[in-house]
Amino acid sequence: MRRDVVKYDNNVISVLEMGGIFIFFVALLILFFPKDKIEQMVHKETSNYQLSIRYLTNIIHSYPEDTKAKLMLAQLYVKTGQYDQASYLLEGLPLVDEYKKKILYLQLELLKGEYFSSKSTQKSKSMYKDIENVLRKLSVLSNSEYDLERLLVEAKRMNLQFLIVDIEVKMIQKGYYTSEEGYKTLQKAQYLKMDHAVKTILSLSEQFKDDLKWLMVAGTYYENEKKYTQAIEIYEHFLEKNGDKTRKKLIFLKVLSLHSYLHQVNEVQALVHKYESFIYSDDELVKQIIMFYLGQRELDLAKEVSLKWYQLYHTSKE
Repeated sequence: MRRDVVKYDNNVISVLEMGGIFIFFVALLILFFPKDKIEQMVHKETSNYQLSIRYLTNIIHSYPEDTKAKLMLAQLYVKTGQYDQASYLLEGLPLVDEYKKKILYLQLELLKGEYFSSKSTQKSKSMYKDIENVLRKLSVLSNSEYDLERLLVEAKRMNLQFLIVDIEVKMIQKGYYTSEEGYKTLQKAQYLKMDHAVKTILSLSEQFKDDLKWLMVAGTYYENEKKYTQAIEIYEHFLEKNGDKTRKKLIFLKVLSLHSYLHQVNEVQALVHKYESFIYSDDELVKQIIMFYLGQRELDLAKEVSLKWYQLYHTSKE
């Protein structure tokens, strides 16, 4: 009689047993291997995310107050598209100063992942607003050029035009922008009718006082706003910096017109004295000065300029 082959299942291990063995070894690893070292290993892991998730889950089970491990786990959940788990984990984390920015950046990544994978228009609109809110919170906490540039990239990706201007204004305030970049931001703020941003940018004109384009824009803005004193101050600074006679003449006439509107005779006298050679080299400028004095009923001053002009004219002829 042939003996049946006896099959042994001693070597067969169930999934449940495998899980138990894994948890047992993880527990031993946590027990005998420093927790910080494990977290460093997990942080360097770039492919086996599920294994890292198991490690971190067990670390958190053993150390429930380990915020760093929770943040790492939430980041892995976001990377692997497990948005509900990430959201649940982040909701339980307090926004303490040490981890506030990291938590907000994780919330941002979570919201972006949900936003781009969502098929619901209504839900997408809500998440779009949430993304802007998180970015605005981060902009308050960010002061370095690197952090603000990073936020600017995110705002541009989401096409958040108003937020883009607000971040750029902060970069101007911090001195990270050139006058050319500041000018472009000012144009955007004016186009979007962001009056507060425009005023904030122009209040920083001292940073760009040597940029002629900037001075012209700032002066024109104040003139349009009927803030003539500020406009005159900026235009006169332009006169000091600009060597081009044609542009200088146009600005001088603009300044003279504003002084005329404000009936500022003494200020024009000082201006005439300061730019005497420039004025008397141009007949039109002299005529406008004379007309100004006549309009202000300063006949003696008008006569004085006329005589000097006549004398210079005849001297040059000789």
